[in-house]
Amino acid sequence: MNKIKQGYKQTVVGVIPEDWEVKSLKSQVSVDKENLNSTFSDEYINYVSLSDINNGKIYPKKIRFKEAPSRAKRITKKGDVLLATVRPNLKNFAIVDKENIIASTGFAVLGYKKMDLVYLYNFLYSHFAEKQYFALTVGSNYPALNSNDVKNLKLPIPPLPEQKAIADCLSTWDKGIEKLSALIASKKEQKKGLMQGLFSGELKVENGELVKVEDEKLWLKGWKEVKLGEVIKVQGGYAFKSDEFKNKGIPIVRISNLDALTGLVNFEGIVYYDEIVEDQFEIHYGDIMIAMSGATTGKTAIYTSKEVAYLNQRVGLFRNRNKNKFHYPLLYSLVKTKYFNNEINKLLSTGAQPNISSSEIESILIKIPSLEEQTAIAEVLTTADKEIELLEKQLTQLELQKKGLMQVLLTGEKRLVES
Repeated sequence: MNKIKQGYKQTVVGVIPEDWEVKSLKSQVSVDKENLNSTFSDEYINYVSLSDINNGKIYPKKIRFKEAPSRAKRITKKGDVLLATVRPNLKNFAIVDKENIIASTGFAVLGYKKMDLVYLYNFLYSHFAEKQYFALTVGSNYPALNSNDVKNLKLPIPPLPEQKAIADCLSTWDKGIEKLSALIASKKEQKKGLMQGLFSGELKVENGELVKVEDEKLWLKGWKEVKLGEVIKVQGGYAFKSDEFKNKGIPIVRISNLDALTGLVNFEGIVYYDEIVEDQFEIHYGDIMIAMSGATTGKTAIYTSKEVAYLNQRVGLFRNRNKNKFHYPLLYSLVKTKYFNNEINKLLSTGAQPNISSSEIESILIKIPSLEEQTAIAEVLTTADKEIELLEKQLTQLELQKKGLMQVLLTGEKRLVES
C-alpha cells in the first residue's frame, strides 16, 4: 500500500490535501434551477442539444419554440456549466457563454452557489469525476446519470482562492487550445473553398501554382462528362436489427448520425454492434456517406474518426472504383455543390417517404478533369492537409499539457496558493 505523504489525506475521491474538503455537488452549485413552464411566450429560442457542443464550445440553433422538441426545457444563464448526462464518459461539457440559451434535458445545468464554476467545469473532465461516471453507468444499456446521480457527485473542494487560481491557470491553456482550434477550423474551411474552386473549374494548377480561371466555361470544356457510377460505387449498408444494438463494440453509422449542418458524422445517439460483419460494410477515416431515405434523403457527411465503424442500411457509402481514374477526396467537394444537390432532388421519389437508390445516385452526370489535372489538384490538397495535420499535432500537445496540469492541480499535488 502506498504511503500517503505528509499534508495529504485519503478520501472517497482519492488522495487530496488536508485543507481540502469533499462535498456533494448539490452543496456547491444549483442543479437544474429553472425550467420552461406553460407561461413561456417567446416565439424563438436559442436551443442547445447534445450535438450542439463540440470541444467545450456551444453552437446553439435558433428555432421556433412551437417547433422545438419537448426536451427543450432547461433555462440557463451565462457562466452556467452544462453537464451532458447521457454517456457522460464522452465528456460533452461546456460553459454557457451567451445569454438566453435553452438546453436539452439531456444536460444538467449547474449554476453558481458557492464554488468557482470554471474550477467545476475542469473537474468534470478529471479522473476523480471519470471514476464516478463509470461506477454509475457501467453495465447499463443506456448509460446516463439521473438527477440524484448528478447532485450526489463527490468533489474535492480547495479553498476558494485556490479554486480561482486553478481555474485561471487552466483557462490560460483553454485559450491557447481555443485559438489553435479556431485556426485549424479556418484552415479546413480554406481547404473546402480550395477544393470547391478546383473542382468547379474556378481555379486550376499551373506549374504547381494556383491560378484563377478567367473563362470558367472554356476551362470546363476540357473536362470529361461521365456518370458518377463510372468512377464511384454507392455501397448500401448492412441490415442491422434494432434489438441487436449494443452499448459498446463497433459504432454503427445511421442516417441520424449524418450531420448536414457540419458535413460530418456525429456520435450523438450512436449505437454499437459487438460482432463482425463483412468488410464491405466497414467505414474508415475519410469515407463519404449519403442518406438514402427519409426526410433528410440526400444529405452527405464525411467520417473523421480513426475508429472503424459499420454502415447501417439506407446509408450509402461512396467507394472509389478506380484510383487511377478518380481522386476520391475531390468527391467531398462535388457532393457539397448546388449542382449535385439539385440532381439529387430531381431523382427523389414523390411518395410520402422520400428515397433514392444506389443506381439512381450513380446515374448522375458529373464533369471531371484529366488524370494529370486531378494529380496536380491532389498535390495542392495534400499540401493543405499537411499544414492542417501539423497544426493538429500542436493542438494534441497543448491538450496533453493541459491534461497533465489538471492531474497535478485538481489533486492538489501541485499547489498554486500556499496552504
